Amino acid sequence: MNRREFIFAAALLGSAFAHAGGSPLADMRAGDVLFRLGADDIYTRIIATYSPLPASARRFTHVAVALSEKLIIHALPPAVVLDSRDRFFSASECRVWAILRHHDSVRARALALAAAAMQGRQFDWSMRASESDKLYCTELVWLACRKAGIDISATRVKVPTYSEPVIHPDTFYDDLRTSGFAPI
Repeated sequence: MNRREFIFAAALLGSAFAHAGGSPLADMRAGDVLFRLGADDIYTRIIATYSPLPASARRFTHVAVALSEKLIIHALPPAVVLDSRDRFFSASECRVWAILRHHDSVRARALALAAAAMQGRQFDWSMRASESDKLYCTELVWLACRKAGIDISATRVKVPTYSEPVIHPDTFYDDLRTSGFAPI
């Protein structure tokens, strides 16, 4: 077992002992899908601008997968990386958040394993979900869902300058809600 596999295995075992009650963050489990509206910076503003939702209804600009109650994986430049739950949801990184959980805990854990297997892949600046050698945030989660046997019909949004429509976090949240995920 290499170092990365060991860290992931420890994180998954730790999630089996997640404590209940309190904040949904305290009850986060492997396979939960995490959404946030990022800090007020240029990247967040650009992503929010291309949400197909009306300006007053825009919610999210980034998405990740929980690997345990305290460890997450997400795609951001320059690669797919591990991060702490506390950093992902920190006030400097996050203004609004939500967590979705799949109704089938076996598939949820498979989702976490599939996402973890993509650690280290480069960030996909071209935002092409048709190619999986490089990944952007929603593409990472969508692909991990597919590998876990969770069928998601991801809505694609046309964004100027990109060669193909992208999976936007706002529409992806709604797509997951119709595919067996519910808010916690």
